[in-house]
Amino acid sequence: MKVPAGSRHFTVVRNIAPGLRWRLFVLNDADAETDLPEEVARTVWEAAETSYVREFVADLRKIMATAVRS
Repeated sequence: MKVPAGSRHFTVVRNIAPGLRWRLFVLNDADAETDLPEEVARTVWEAAETSYVREFVADLRKIMATAVRS
């Protein structure tokens, strides 16, 4: 993917379960802040996630919960 001038890729990370993280890659202004408060990072995640990501994360949580109980 070609990055527009003045922009760059950023990674938004969410802890799905202990030891399991999901990363979304987004575009933003090249000089955007990277050390965000948790509530702002959550808002960015929610704006960037798709229905596929929501469903996949829910499935991963179920799998991890089952694995922990086993």
